[in-house]
This record gives sequence, structure tokens and C-alpha cells, in this order.
Amino acid sequence: MAPRPPLRRSELLLGSRFGEHELVRLLGHGATSSVFEAVHVPTGRHDAVKVLHEHLAADASARARFLREGRVAAQLRHPNIVEVREVGVDGDTPYLAMELLEGEDLGKALVRRGHLPLEEAVATLLPIADALAFAHDRDALHRDVKPGNVFLSVGADGATTPRLVDFGLAKMLGVDDATPLTHAHAVDGTVAYMAPEQTLGTSRATAKSDQYSLAAVLFHAVTGSQPFRAPSVIELAEVVRTARPARPSSFRRDIPAAFDAVVLRALARDPAARFPGVRAFARALQAFVGAGAPVGVGPPASAGPPSHEIETPSGTARDAVPASGGVGAAAGAVAAASSGGKIRAGTSGSFRVAPLPCPPGASPFHIKGLAYRGIVRAAAATLPGGLDALCDAIDDARVRDFLRQPFLAGTFYDLLPIVPTTAAIATLSGGTFTGVVRAGTIQQVRYDAEHVYRLMFDSATIEDMPSRIPRFNARYLDFGRAEVTRTGPNTILSRYLGAPAYAAAWQGAMMAAYTEESARLTGASGVEVVLHTPMPSGQLQGFHLVDHTVELHWV
Repeated sequence: MAPRPPLRRSELLLGSRFGEHELVRLLGHGATSSVFEAVHVPTGRHDAVKVLHEHLAADASARARFLREGRVAAQLRHPNIVEVREVGVDGDTPYLAMELLEGEDLGKALVRRGHLPLEEAVATLLPIADALAFAHDRDALHRDVKPGNVFLSVGADGATTPRLVDFGLAKMLGVDDATPLTHAHAVDGTVAYMAPEQTLGTSRATAKSDQYSLAAVLFHAVTGSQPFRAPSVIELAEVVRTARPARPSSFRRDIPAAFDAVVLRALARDPAARFPGVRAFARALQAFVGAGAPVGVGPPASAGPPSHEIETPSGTARDAVPASGGVGAAAGAVAAASSGGKIRAGTSGSFRVAPLPCPPGASPFHIKGLAYRGIVRAAAATLPGGLDALCDAIDDARVRDFLRQPFLAGTFYDLLPIVPTTAAIATLSGGTFTGVVRAGTIQQVRYDAEHVYRLMFDSATIEDMPSRIPRFNARYLDFGRAEVTRTGPNTILSRYLGAPAYAAAWQGAMMAAYTEESARLTGASGVEVVLHTPMPSGQLQGFHLVDHTVELHWV
């Protein structure tokens, strides 16, 4: 019988207690730490506990780095970031207790599969973009985004959720950390995904460095190859700093040139040439994900929330309509419509729309009739079969009857029917939910500028946006309120408070598009709009509310 190999120290720790956790199974053993399955003794809950190796625990710098990872990650509560539940030191050994995830990391998935279909790759990484944007909002950088740190967590229901893990190189902005490239922990397995500036030292990393790393991971996911390769770490770092990556489409003919342009912009050597932020990058990526994207599609960062739960008084349904990019429904929304099937509550072809939570007219959320009148007129003028074809695509008789009534531009009507109506238009036109919202809102803004709110647009400049946006919100919607502030020389932050969660996918996209198109009509150039993930903000008459935040940037 062959002799049993000697036990590693990590295996000898089984049965030990770290804080309130008892280690029961070794899950992994890396260069700096070991990860165990552990039982939280007071509750019986199973967690993962990461323990720094003994020889590193004696190193003050290594201890500080390890504990910093825990402190940074513990401050970040996001559905796509692994939750750190406890940070501590037991004796002389630092440890972190985290939620226990089932599944595999993206690196292992790519070894097994080679590459992912384009839409699946984008859908997988959009939630990671939202997680990074969430961290950046809180002045936290990850600095080690790579396939191995994107965990594909499988829940009890079998659904896969991408999670960002291992903030081992993370830092809070403003805290100095001059780690050089030659430091082993700074380069171990990461240089292929590192931004050029970060190869000169992790202290040079910024939020745009995380954006670059995410783009490098996406490049690998869709092509099966890292953006750059070289025989050694030092040579690879030099290549990253000096070479240009190939076009993703040179690896696969089914990758569109538009995707090349988006990814290569995020991979620009000069950080100033990249997207303004990771949300703007994600917003550009949203165009490559259809409305029926796999569960786990995250907020279109630059575009807004991922597929998200729509909560209503009658229950909860998953809305597979991404809330990003753009716009409200109006005259141009159905111009390309042709034919399609019915939109059924809960399972509507490419879309999944929650049942209307109350009869039209019974909710406390209302919108000016101009939007609905635009839909009806456009359907009558452009759809084969006219308005009847649109109504036939909607399975809810209450919504059909609602759309057949006369609409007056100056009258307020229930907002909520706009969600199934928009989904029906998208099905008929073969487009996406947010594409319809965007197209319709652009038409709405142009119509408003010419006819409805002409005084709000005449002689207006980008400087007038902080006063104009609240006026639009007050005149067009009779719920919630808008707060607009100038947060920088070329940045305006708009918050729309008290919106119905049921219509979040529509309203967030509409507000983002209205802001963007309005800015363009003032003559602003280099306009970028970032729609943040909506945040819960209480209830109104049994309806769950959210707050939307829209950032406007220009040059």
C-alpha cells in the first residue's frame, strides 16, 4: 500500500474553531489561504471560512492585506457580491467568514466549455458590472477582476447567479497602497486581465482599471482566449502596456463589429479613452442581450438594473425585461411592427410580464395621456391590423379595453398598463422591451420640444437641465418627485423618488432616454447617461416603490 501523503496544515485545522465557526471540510487550498466549509455554531448555518496561511499570518503586511479584503467586502451588500459575514483574528491567525456558494467559477467553466455564446457571456457579466459599479459608488476598487473571481453560484431552485468574489487586492479609495508589480500577490494569475496602468503598481489602479479587467474577462469569455499572451509575467506585462488587442471577431465570425468596438474601447490603453464608468460600459453591452436573456443578467450598468423582481400587491413575478438604456412609448414605438403572439401574464413569449396588479385606473400612479395617445395613433397607422393587432397581442382584457378608450393628451391615465403594452409592441416588432422604450421616448422628447413644452426647450442649454427635468417630471407624471443636482463641471445627477416597482423597467429606461435626448437637443456633445439600479423606497397603498438615479455626463 502506498504511503499516505503528509497532511497539510490546512487539513490539520479541521475541527478547529475560528470565532463562532467550526471548520468541517476543506474546500480549497491556495497560495495565500485555505477555504473551509464551516458551521456557525450558534445557528447551525453553513458558511465558508477563509484562513490565512500560518507563514503569512506572521507577516504584518500580509495580515493587513487579508483583513483589508474582509473590511472592504463586508461593507458591500449586493446580490452579485459574495457576502462577508465576519472578519476576525483567532489567536494569531486572521480569517473571514463568508456565505457558502455552490457552483463553479467562470475560469473553470471556460476551461470546460472553451468559450461562451456572445449573449450568454454578456448576460453573465452584466451583473458583475453592476456589482463593480456598486463598489465604485462606495469608493471601493476590486483590482483583481478575472474569471476565477466570477463565481457562477447555483441556488436551490437551480438558477445561476454570477457573484463577484475575492476582494484580496481591493482597496478603499484614498488609502495608499504602493504595491509594485513584482509583489507576488499583485501578479499571481492576474496580469492577463490587468489594466496597463495597474501593471506599474496596484496603487495606480482606478475604477477604470476595473472596467478594463471586466472587458478582458468578457474578451476571454467570448473568444476562449485572453486578450494578450506572453512566455512570462514580465513579458506579459510589457505586452499589456504596449500592444493592442485583436478584435474579438477575428476569433469568431459570428461576433458583430459593433461588439468589437464596445470591448476594444473598454480595453483602451489610455484610461481616458475608456467609458466614463463601468455602468456606461455595461449600457453599451446591453444591446447584445435580448429580452429573454438568462436569469442573472445584471443591471445594465450604463443602462440600469438587470432583470429584476417586479413586486406587486398580488405577488412577485420575475420580469425578464432588462431595464436599461432608455425610453418611453410614443408615436415611433411601433413603426417596425409586423406580427406576433399574445402577451400572457407571467409567460409572454420572449418576455415575462407580471399580471397587472389592479384594474387600469385604480393605481395611484398616472402619466399624461400623450404617451398612450401616441401608442394608439402609431399602432393604427403602422401595424398591419392597426390597433386591433396590438390589442390582440395582449392577453389581459382589461388592458385591451383600456387601449380602446379615447385618450386626451392633457389628461392623466394609469401608468401601469404601459408595461404589458410595451411588451406587446416589442413582440410585434421583433425588438426588445428597452429598445421599444428608447425609440418611443426619443420620439416623445422631439415632439415635446416642438409642440408641448416648447418653452422648456427654446433657447435651453445643458446648464438648464437641473431646472427643466423637475418641471418635466411634475408636468408629465403625478406621482413621486424629481431631485436634480449639479455634482461636477460636466455631471448632473437626477433622482426620481417614489416610482412604482411594477413599472421600474419602463420608467427607469424612459427617464434615462428622456434625459439623454433632452441633453442632445440642447446641443451638448459627448453625452453619456448612466442609469443606476433602482433602490427600494417603501410602499404606497400596497404598491412597492423604488427610487431611480440617472447620471448625465457630457464634454
